Amino acid sequence: MASECGMFWCAVHAADKFGATPLHEASNWSTHASTVAALVTQGADPHRRDGGGETAAEIITRRGLNMT
Repeated sequence: MASECGMFWCAVHAADKFGATPLHEASNWSTHASTVAALVTQGADPHRRDGGGETAAEIITRRGLNMT
């Protein structure tokens, strides 16, 4: 897949065996909105569902993470 895209693009869109992307993980665990914002700026999809059916946007809302 690296030959088809830049390595960072691949990393941003990668998913683990549970369907979680780096954006899902940052939304769940990061206390820095800038980390989440950087992933979105690089093309991470906040509406992509993980294996449990949750989107990063839903996680951000649930946690009350201030994205402004």
